Amino acid sequence: MLATKIVDRRSDANSPVKFNFFQNVGVGGCRWRTALADAAILCEVVESESGSFSVLISLVVVCFILIFKLKTINANAEGDALYAFRQKLSDPQGKLNSWDDTLVNPCTWFHVTCDNQNQVIRIDLGNQELSGPLAPELGSLTKLQYLELYSNKINGNIPPELGNLTQLVSLDLYDNHLTGDIPTALGNLKNLKFLRLYGNADLSGTVPKDLACSPNLEVVQVSEGTGVTLPTCP
Repeated sequence: MLATKIVDRRSDANSPVKFNFFQNVGVGGCRWRTALADAAILCEVVESESGSFSVLISLVVVCFILIFKLKTINANAEGDALYAFRQKLSDPQGKLNSWDDTLVNPCTWFHVTCDNQNQVIRIDLGNQELSGPLAPELGSLTKLQYLELYSNKINGNIPPELGNLTQLVSLDLYDNHLTGDIPTALGNLKNLKFLRLYGNADLSGTVPKDLACSPNLEVVQVSEGTGVTLPTCP
């Protein structure tokens, strides 16, 4: 029997100009300090002998280059996460053949949707006869809004790293072979509207109260009699 909860809720011109950008790369009057690990961009634009206009032109050119490189770095990181997932899966129908780790941008891969910043926001792999475990690396797709993996043969535990997907709106893992307890980290998914976990006979535990009782959650579906329970909400 399917247990379903559905809730309807509708200066001075001669003074140096300083910015924060990247390290140890000199470009036309700019000193760049690398701070990728902090996700911070640091730059100092200082007055050069060629005048402020040429400094401004140099700054504009370098900024465009850096923006492009940052998008490429982000795309590579997300591509690595998706490819790690792909490597764990058996794909008898070849649905993931386009997931090529030699391609810089995963936004060109089938079943992957990106926003205008080239960040992955949707994975649509429902009913594709995929088998294998969920990859913890999926938790690094921090802009992901839809994770649709229903009606496959996905097995193993739900990685607690999925709790990092705080922009997630829909998590559809129903009709798979998932096992183990539902991780408490899913309580971090405060923006989730749709959670469907039914059809996983060996899944157990309680849906985290912070998630089940979230005012944003509209639908949560689990299978009765499988060890998965819903908490009582105030």
